[in-house]
Amino acid sequence: MKRKNFFKWIYEKVSNYNLFMLEENDYDDNTEDPVIVLKHQKYKTWLYITLRTVCLYILFYVTLIKIEPKTVVISNITPDLFNKLSSDHGQTLSCPCKTITIPYKSFVTHKITMHPICSSIFIDKQWIEGLYFANASEFGVWDFRTTAYSQFKLLSKFNLLSNEIINQIRKTIDNTDLISIELIAGMKIQKEVDDILELQKDRLTPLESLLAGTLDCFYDFNCIQLLLKYFPNLNQTYNNLNNSILSSGYKNISIINYLNRFFIENWSLEIDYLSYFSQCSPSMCSTFALCLFTSLRNETVTKYERNPTLKTYSSLEIKNLSALRCPCSNKTISYKNFLFFSPIFHQICSSSFVHNSWIEIIKSNAWYISSNDWRSQAYSQFQILSDLCQLANKTIVDAIDQFLNQFFIASSMMNEMNFIKQLNATLNQFYYSTVDNFSFQKDIVSLIMQVDQFYKGYMTLLTHDNQFGLNLNIVINKTNNHKTAQFQFMLNEIPERNSSLGKCNCVINPHCKIPAFIQTARSIYNIDGWFQGCLAMDSLLFSTFQCLYKDSDCFPIVLSYLDNGDEYFLDFSSSFNLQPLVYDPTASRYPPNTSFSIIIEELMIEQWNPVLSYELFYKSCAPLYCSYSQKIRKTTFIGVIITLVSMLGGIVVSLRILTPYLVNLSLNFLKIFKRKTNQKTEVRLNFLDRSKRIILNLIKRLRTTIVELNIFTIRHFGTNVDRITAKHYGQLATRLYLILFTSGISILIFYGMFQPYISTENFNKPSFIVYSHLRTLYGDDLRCTCSIIASKYDQFVEIKSSFHSICSSEFVLEKWQLDLVNGLIFNITLYEQRDYRRFLSAHLQYLQELCQLSIKSVNNTINEFLTSLFVTTELLSESNFHNHINILIEHKKSNAPVLFLRLLFFTQSIFYENAFISTYGTNVEFITEVTTDVVIHVPGKAVIYDDECSCGISPNCTSQATFIEKDFSKKIPINGMKIGCTPSQSFLSSTLECFYNQSCLNLIQQYTNYKTFLKPLSKIDSRFSQNTTVRELINHLFIEDWFIDKNYSLYYEQCSPLICSYTRIEELNIFYIITLILGLQGGLTIVLKWIFSLTTTTTTNVASIDTLSTTIIPVTSNTSG
Repeated sequence: MKRKNFFKWIYEKVSNYNLFMLEENDYDDNTEDPVIVLKHQKYKTWLYITLRTVCLYILFYVTLIKIEPKTVVISNITPDLFNKLSSDHGQTLSCPCKTITIPYKSFVTHKITMHPICSSIFIDKQWIEGLYFANASEFGVWDFRTTAYSQFKLLSKFNLLSNEIINQIRKTIDNTDLISIELIAGMKIQKEVDDILELQKDRLTPLESLLAGTLDCFYDFNCIQLLLKYFPNLNQTYNNLNNSILSSGYKNISIINYLNRFFIENWSLEIDYLSYFSQCSPSMCSTFALCLFTSLRNETVTKYERNPTLKTYSSLEIKNLSALRCPCSNKTISYKNFLFFSPIFHQICSSSFVHNSWIEIIKSNAWYISSNDWRSQAYSQFQILSDLCQLANKTIVDAIDQFLNQFFIASSMMNEMNFIKQLNATLNQFYYSTVDNFSFQKDIVSLIMQVDQFYKGYMTLLTHDNQFGLNLNIVINKTNNHKTAQFQFMLNEIPERNSSLGKCNCVINPHCKIPAFIQTARSIYNIDGWFQGCLAMDSLLFSTFQCLYKDSDCFPIVLSYLDNGDEYFLDFSSSFNLQPLVYDPTASRYPPNTSFSIIIEELMIEQWNPVLSYELFYKSCAPLYCSYSQKIRKTTFIGVIITLVSMLGGIVVSLRILTPYLVNLSLNFLKIFKRKTNQKTEVRLNFLDRSKRIILNLIKRLRTTIVELNIFTIRHFGTNVDRITAKHYGQLATRLYLILFTSGISILIFYGMFQPYISTENFNKPSFIVYSHLRTLYGDDLRCTCSIIASKYDQFVEIKSSFHSICSSEFVLEKWQLDLVNGLIFNITLYEQRDYRRFLSAHLQYLQELCQLSIKSVNNTINEFLTSLFVTTELLSESNFHNHINILIEHKKSNAPVLFLRLLFFTQSIFYENAFISTYGTNVEFITEVTTDVVIHVPGKAVIYDDECSCGISPNCTSQATFIEKDFSKKIPINGMKIGCTPSQSFLSSTLECFYNQSCLNLIQQYTNYKTFLKPLSKIDSRFSQNTTVRELINHLFIEDWFIDKNYSLYYEQCSPLICSYTRIEELNIFYIITLILGLQGGLTIVLKWIFSLTTTTTTNVASIDTLSTTIIPVTSNTSG
């Protein structure tokens, strides 16, 4: 019964609901029938409710259902919070670093495990010296004892070289800055660090002999015991080697493989992520989320495209959108993913002239030919040519392989033009460094060979005219008639065809050359474009290949002078088909008359032929999203209407409630004022009493107002409620309304005050002056996106260097050197064996070339740096810019001598450990007692210098350089100069003191018969002391000082930022709070008023129904009874 009555009441309530009921005083005498008026009012109410419901639905759909991306800002970032955000949001998370440039050494630790050989006794000095035999040459070339000392010495030096390279790589990594514009997750930064390590590892040139061997013997006790048996000196030092046997997983691996990985068993980099995080120090993170409402403001917004295709990215690029950024999911991309090479070499390297069959033909013609005939040395020249072709090919293949395994660093996707520009700059640097390193190595080898004049031997059966380059001297001891045989090497000379012109001494003049010729009994034939130099390598470098081309008459003539040459040329069925070169100007950049020195300087390369794919690069980058800034009207027309209506509604409701009470309050104050004016006779109260009275009156009126306050009219309670009851209900509803309304507004204000609000201010294309002002105002919070992300350093950095004065003096001029030694005896072997006049020219040549190579090395380093790209998507601040450049330059300065010194050390070690013999007779001498009339074998013995230092044990043995007069009657020392095992090694131990001393220079003039005055070097303006050794000078590449100019404004112009922005988080936004309160107050007021009036009425009516039901039932019961 109650339920039926309740639903009946609901029906009546809905049927009688009237929002347009008039008060009693709103009716007049001429009104229509009240029933009709009430009916019309109900129709209006139903229509109003229907339209309001439809409007609310439409507004809900437009404002709430429409999904828009919104940037969400999170402050107070901690590592744990960042890890959670990174896991939740992935690539869309952005946490700008306060410190952009962070050195790796501040958060990276190296963990290196070396091969056990590196810490074993087998590379100790004592072990190696135990392998030395002073008479090792007597064992024969196939006996291991002959070369054991040299091989272990090389192994020790390779270990030393590996350690130097490892330390250099460590230093390079430690001094490299990580440009971290945004905070990077732990796994990603670990990958970047690992990629940097792989990027820095270098390869060494493969060697033979020792490098082809393995270290297996050091794992085998029996093998070590065999060494002790045949090397008795080891027994004196090592009694028990059981604990010295190596234990490692690497066995049966050649030493070259160990060397290629620097004897490293494991090298890992461990990062301290907390240290990196603290230096990055992100103040906030932002990400974008899909929200159900948009902001009600007009502003520049960030738009996002998820998983864009290349077509989508290209369309965004074409639109030239501001601050387009598409972060790569793979920031380190291997070059081999989008690039490959098809190098083309000079045709000589694929021709018959580097074939073994051709070399054998030439070699077979050399046995009975005079040493001056081209045929006697041609085989060695073509063999060198073949070796250089193979070496050039391997160098380029290895360099390409190494380059392709390196990584292209791309934090964000770049357009095709920037991609090609950056890649071309990298490729040009790669080409330059590859060619330059090869050329550098070739120059050092040629220099050492020229200075030390190694014995080359001769391939001929003719023994006349000293064809072997040796002089045999028999010395008879007059006391006991013992005979001593001594072989003395003849220094290399180039005889002139015209005997009246004499000879060119290769020791004095490294550029000696004559046209190559073939000489027979009847004629002499000059070979077009070919020259004979001091060494086979020199002959090749001076020459051209024009005789080998098809259009030349020279080629068939040369073949006619070779035994069996025509047969190979005419026999096309043979596996070896001898064919001349063919010149095609469209396919080759080298004309036939190009000297080989130019071709080899370019590594025999015709074309590198790189093939790149931008599409594959895009796939490797794989951006997860693209973001760009766009200035749009975020609030639509409907949104504007919603905002205005909501704000106006709130204002209207507020004023409708407050205005009557404000008017009444004002009128009451006015009445009080008039009453005081009229009551002149009243006794005037003091100020305190008057204030108390006013306050009491206000409290009384306020209490009365609050108690009697009623914002609900009778129409809110329907027609079934009388006026007195409606007033009572209205007062109750008003009180409840004010409590909830005040609570709701307070919550909204509290929420608005503590809700973070991101505010971004953008500045389009600011000039450098404007940018400087903005930087002053906003500091590191100012962010500027570069429109050009890659710029060469030479656009804003200038680097110069000054060198030791010796390198710009007359002492390194070739003309001066030749003039100086022209006063010496042509055959300088006539001087005493240790007379410095024999070595003066070699030392001066060495000094000249060391200066030139040092300057070249420095210039190459500077050029390599200035032509490299500085890649960054955001503009660095001036302090970060200078710090970054300074660190890079300091790193380059420290690395500048590395390649030169490494190649010099490596080359000298190979020559020394392979027992190359200098024709100066300074490292090995051949002396033996003669017991028969025929000298069959003369063993070599190492030369001994000061402190009993043997050249067989160390290449650095030296003695004081002196001028020696005839019959050793007088020795005059030359200040600072040394002689030793080889001229190149002894000069490194010398100083330049003589060049500062006028007396010493006068002494040189005297003993060289030089007539021109020699001016000494200035003793001031140098950071090097006069007694600094040449070795120390080349360790610093003769550099006195560096001059560096960095221009930040030019860097700014290269970056050319399209937009700079300042972003801050506002915890309190007054405008936002006011807008929110006004926008929601109207709706909150209406809803609360309707709810509370309805609730109050419903409660009363339900209570009335219950009372009525309780009263009626007993009456019915009595009637029945």
